[in-house]
Amino acid sequence: MAGPELEPGGVADGTAREGDVLDGGDSFRGTESRWRQQIPVVVLLVLMGILVALVIFANVPGIRAAAGAEMTKTGWVLTGYAGANGSLVPVVPEGSITADFGTNGQVIGISGCNRYTANYSVTDYAIRIGPPVGTGIACNDTGRTEMEHAFLSDLPKAELIRFSPDTLRIYGGDGNLLLEFNKSDRPISRQSG
Repeated sequence: MAGPELEPGGVADGTAREGDVLDGGDSFRGTESRWRQQIPVVVLLVLMGILVALVIFANVPGIRAAAGAEMTKTGWVLTGYAGANGSLVPVVPEGSITADFGTNGQVIGISGCNRYTANYSVTDYAIRIGPPVGTGIACNDTGRTEMEHAFLSDLPKAELIRFSPDTLRIYGGDGNLLLEFNKSDRPISRQSG
């Protein structure tokens, strides 16, 4: 009677030992070594997945809700507005256009030559600003009149807000930047809710 057939390097009792040849010619040592080499790749893929999830879901409601509250903590000075060609036009003289977002849902400020007010609401990073109402004083300077007109027409087009440490950016529905503000050093008008 013939004994059990052996694979090259195998043993008759069916137990495998280190270095024994397995299916496909893999050895325990080779398989273990390949798994050790793949562990960093697997860990990297898991970490990348977690990072992607954080980026996608980082706008948790608490953070988004804070965006509206953040606007009311300081006064804002306009540094640039969307010009006719869509590029950002710097405000001259600096500080001539302001915005104070009150907790009562009103934004008030100076639009260049006039005082203005408008209603606004913020949900997450979405903003809606109603048509502004101004005092109607004529500007002596044509450039200032054009700047004021552009600012007041951009306000109701606002749809999104974004913050960086000292900057508030307001975007239109097409994703283009409409208004860019810096935090103001001046005291803000305290509007109550």
